Amino acid sequence: MGSMIAVVDLDDARQRIGKHHLGADELPTFVREREAQGRPRWVFSDTPNWYPALLAAGVQIERCFDL
Repeated sequence: MGSMIAVVDLDDARQRIGKHHLGADELPTFVREREAQGRPRWVFSDTPNWYPALLAAGVQIERCFDL
């Protein structure tokens, strides 16, 4: 089994309103769809770990925090 990624949706008050478990191969499609819906703010645990695979899949993000 490949690595799993947890994506947590927060509202404006930073309360959890949803959670998704994705395989690493599902992340580019998920991010592309979310970026198309609006202007999400992503929080990555380690941007150099996650962003290269997104770029390789042709996905760019507009706003991000790196922990």
